Amino acid sequence: MGVIQGCPASPTVFGMIIHDLFWSSEQLNLGVTIGGVQIPLLLFADDKCSKIRQRLSKALVQPVVLYGAPSLGPALSRTNWRKIESIQKKFLQHELGVRTQVPYAILLAEVGMLSLEAEALLLAIQYTVRVRGQEDNRYSKQAWISSKSSGCGTDLACWSAFWGIEEKDWEPLISLRTRVADSVIQKLWEDPTPRQAYYCRDIFRLTPYTEHAYLTSDLSPHLQRLVACYRTSSHSLRVEEGRWTGIPWEQRMCKLFTLGQIETEHHVFLKCPQYSLLREQHEISFHDLRDFFLVSPIRLGSYILAVDKAQQLALEQLVGPTDDPPT
Repeated sequence: MGVIQGCPASPTVFGMIIHDLFWSSEQLNLGVTIGGVQIPLLLFADDKCSKIRQRLSKALVQPVVLYGAPSLGPALSRTNWRKIESIQKKFLQHELGVRTQVPYAILLAEVGMLSLEAEALLLAIQYTVRVRGQEDNRYSKQAWISSKSSGCGTDLACWSAFWGIEEKDWEPLISLRTRVADSVIQKLWEDPTPRQAYYCRDIFRLTPYTEHAYLTSDLSPHLQRLVACYRTSSHSLRVEEGRWTGIPWEQRMCKLFTLGQIETEHHVFLKCPQYSLLREQHEISFHDLRDFFLVSPIRLGSYILAVDKAQQLALEQLVGPTDDPPT
């Protein structure tokens, strides 16, 4: 069913179909009740779509990217793996709304995911352990023996060892994912960049890898991205601005506070007198940034949004309106 492109009847047909879809959605009674009023699902579809995109990525994209990983993965070069990882990196950057400069290791830690290479290594080891435990008359076992004689088995052992997993540690399979995750995380963070060192010290201790509460909460996509930007140092505070403009550390002073304080995330959210009233209103009395980011997502998101708006308003009063986009 359809009409020719550009046909005047196109909007009418579209309206008829959308009307039926909207009616069907209302009949399913999906949505939330606020103050006794039923809010239709379509009014907060963006929130649902964000979560659905993440699930679709894991369910549809990863299996395609990792197709053939047990046999092809061990032979891929580091350069090829970086190209493959760029697919997942771009997706995570888009979902979190952060800058491209945020290290991939931080993105993975933030959403609680392993790299595609780690997932491929896991699949390859699982396949090898299961096949070599089969009887010799099985075709899959015979194919594996043949490939091993050509050096494929050595490739897998070397690949596994690169990530710190010796062949003797491949079994038992029931706990293999945990061992692979621990080894890969250790490898990714053994020589951290300054951003990674800050993230590990002040934001998240890395293990265990889990998707953080604010990403699974009912926060709007905008608030989730705002929280993610401050957690991953993807913002416009002077501490980060100075990193990519070459301003010395001691000159990255708070734009609103005149007592010589460096404008860090810790200073802005927990110490700056400019936002003391906001801290009282949101009951923020933490001294440690990691504890601050562990508060309930709704409370965290509303406070960060309030500070972000207050900062922009104060800066406009000081220097006048700017054309810079919001954080």
